[in-house]
Amino acid sequence: MRQFVTENLILATLGGVAGLVLAVGSVRLFDRISSLPRSASIGVDVYALGFALSITVLTGLLVALAPSTAFSRVDLIARLKAGRHEVGSVGGPRSRLLLVSEISLAVVLSVAAGLLLRSFRQAEHLDPGFRPDHLLAAYLRNSDWRAGRVFFPELVERTSELPGVRAAALGKCIPGVYAPTATLVFSDRLNDSLNVPSVEACWISSDFFKAIGARLVKGRFFTTHDDANSPAVVIVNQALAESYWPGHNPIGAQIGVDYVGAGRNIAGAPRFREVVGVVADVKQRGLDRPAGPALYTPYLQDETNHAFAGFDLFVRTIGPPTSTAGTVRALVHSLRSDQPIEAMQTMNDALFRALAPRRLSLVLVGSFASLALLLSAIGIFGMIAYAVSQRTHEFGVRMALGARQQDVLRMVIGSGLKIAATGVFVGIGASLALTRFMRSLLYAVGPNDPLTFAVIPLLFALVALAACYIPARRAMRVDPMVALRCE
Repeated sequence: MRQFVTENLILATLGGVAGLVLAVGSVRLFDRISSLPRSASIGVDVYALGFALSITVLTGLLVALAPSTAFSRVDLIARLKAGRHEVGSVGGPRSRLLLVSEISLAVVLSVAAGLLLRSFRQAEHLDPGFRPDHLLAAYLRNSDWRAGRVFFPELVERTSELPGVRAAALGKCIPGVYAPTATLVFSDRLNDSLNVPSVEACWISSDFFKAIGARLVKGRFFTTHDDANSPAVVIVNQALAESYWPGHNPIGAQIGVDYVGAGRNIAGAPRFREVVGVVADVKQRGLDRPAGPALYTPYLQDETNHAFAGFDLFVRTIGPPTSTAGTVRALVHSLRSDQPIEAMQTMNDALFRALAPRRLSLVLVGSFASLALLLSAIGIFGMIAYAVSQRTHEFGVRMALGARQQDVLRMVIGSGLKIAATGVFVGIGASLALTRFMRSLLYAVGPNDPLTFAVIPLLFALVALAACYIPARRAMRVDPMVALRCE
C-alpha cells in the first residue's frame, strides 16, 4: 500500500506542477482578454501556491486511499484463478459511477457555458441605439466652471472644424457605459412626493445625437440657440415617452427636471422644461440592460454649473478614430495647456470593456467546461481501452464463433455510449434544476434555452463516440488465433 500511495503522490505532484505552469499562462491570457480594471494585479502569489500544494497532496492521498483499501480486501487466490479472461461489462460499478459523475458535472458546466455564450452574443449584437464605429470619446475633467463655460463651447467648435471630423459634441454620459440620474416632476403632480420617477439623464451639446448617430423620432434636436437666454427645453427617449404619455404626443409637454439637486432653479423648485423632441432609445447603462426612460438637456442651460465639472468629448470621424486622437489631444492642450485628458478611447473599445464582466464569466465557466469535457473524454477512452485489454480473449472467442468485426465494434462503442448517455441524462436533469439560479447573469436568453440544451448532448455524444472509437478499432482487429493462443 505504501508503494501505491507513493506512486500516486508522485503523479499528483507532476500534475500539480503542470497545473501551476498552465495557471501562470492562463492568468496572462486572462489579463489580455478580460479588460477588467486592475486585472494586471491578478497573479499566482504565495497564497495560490500554498493552496495548490495543499490540494495536490490531498488529491494524491484521496485517490490512492480508496484503491489501496479495496486492493487489500481482494481474494488473491480467486483472482489468480480467474486470470484475465473474465467476461464482464466495462469497468466496475465504482468506476462507472465515478465516470458518470464526471460526465454529469461536465454537462452542467457546458450548459452554463453555453447559456453564457448565447447571452454574450445576444448582448454583443443587439442594437445599442447609436453607431459606435468611427466614434472617439475623451473625458475631460474641469475644476473651474467659469473657465469651462468658455473652454468647452470653443473646444466643440474647433474640434468640429478639424480635418477628418464629421461632428463633435459634448455629453455628460457615455452611451452604452453610464449615465447620471435625475428625478422628474410633472405639473399635474407637483405635490405628489410619493411618485417621483427617476430616469437616466444627460447634459449634452447641440450636435450630440449627430455625433453618436442616434435617430430622431419626433420633434427636433437641440440647436446652438438653446442656451441660458432661451426657454428651457428637454428631449426625451421613446421609453420615457411611452411610459408617461402612452398614446399621446409628448411634444410641448412640461416636465420638471432635477439632476439630484443640480436641476433646480434659483428659488429651489424643479425647473420645468418643454419637451421639444423624442429620440430612439439608446442603451445608456450597458449593452446587456434594456434602455430605460431617459432625457437630455442642453448643457448651456445649466444654471448651477453642475455640468461644467467635466464632459466627455465625442468625435465622429471619417476614417479610423485612432488616427484623429493625436490631433484632438493637441487641440485640447493648445486651448488650455493645463487641461488633463483622463481617458481617450474609441467607442468600440469602450463597449468592449463594458462587456468585460460577462466576458469574464464566459471565459472562466467556458474554461472549466472545456477542461471537464476533456477529462470526460479521457475517462471514457481510458475505461474502454482498459476493458478492451482485459477482454481480448473474449473478443477472440466471439470472433472465432462467427462474430463479425462490426459486431465487436458496435458492442465496444455501445458500452461506452451507455455510460456517456447516463452521465448526459443526469447532467441535463441537474442543469434544468440549477440554471434558474443563473437568471441574473443571462440576457435575452432563458435559463432553459432549447438550443443550448439540444447542442450540449449532441456535443457529448460526438466526444464519447470519438473516445470509444480508437479502442473499439483495436478490439475489432483482434486476431482470434492469437487471442485463443493466450489461453
